[in-house]
Amino acid sequence: MIKLCLALLCIVNLIACSSHQVIERPYAMIQPESMMQKGLQVYQQDDYLQAHQFFTQALVLYQSIDDEVGQKQAKFNLIKANLAIHRFKQVDTVLNSVEETNNAEWSLLKANVLFAKGQYKQAFQAIASDLLDVKTQVLITSKQRNQLFIQTKFALFADAKESSVFYQRLKQEQPVFTIAQQALFKRLDAHYHRQQGQPEQALELMSMALTLYKSQANRRAIANCLEELATLYQLQHQPNKAKSLLKRAFIIRKWLKDDYKMAALQLKLKALQD
Repeated sequence: MIKLCLALLCIVNLIACSSHQVIERPYAMIQPESMMQKGLQVYQQDDYLQAHQFFTQALVLYQSIDDEVGQKQAKFNLIKANLAIHRFKQVDTVLNSVEETNNAEWSLLKANVLFAKGQYKQAFQAIASDLLDVKTQVLITSKQRNQLFIQTKFALFADAKESSVFYQRLKQEQPVFTIAQQALFKRLDAHYHRQQGQPEQALELMSMALTLYKSQANRRAIANCLEELATLYQLQHQPNKAKSLLKRAFIIRKWLKDDYKMAALQLKLKALQD
């Protein structure tokens, strides 16, 4: 009887083990995901050329198993990596190869491409259908706050008539800003005051934004602030200060391997020397 019970117990255990077997995923599925993770890791480290290589490898691997969802995500990341260092030819090539990019995430990415190219009015128009109605929205969520940042930034750079309304509504959200949001708001605040004919206050605000970005070691944002500070000093007829700031920005763009911005900065420095 004991032997019979033991035998039955063994059978039950075998059935239980077989029902809980872990099905291993094929390596062909794991490999592109690994490349994507490596790409995201180096992207966070500001190594955008290396990120481009990993995302390209991921795309090829996704194509080899006909994973359309994976291919689309790899292309999205490829665009972001190349956009970070203004490689517009690569950005446009990948963007033109993507079908069905009408969802909010892709629409915003395309707007960011236009913004990076300096096409501010077109960028603002690209997000026009998704604008947050700030006049009726009393309380906004964290996601809506991010959206308000984007539309305020795009509107200010485009010199859109709505920019003042967006700016004033965003200003009300200051108590809940993260450090990164505080930095961005100071930067936008500087642009707003420059447009209002208050250059000295704009300089002070942009300097504050620069300090905050430095505390986060945000290389691209630091370079942006340095360049925008240089523009403000040029408007104040202080070319030497502008030149010093542009040189500092050039060093960062060189570290980032941003050839497009490096060339633009060289032209600005040459103009200041002439």
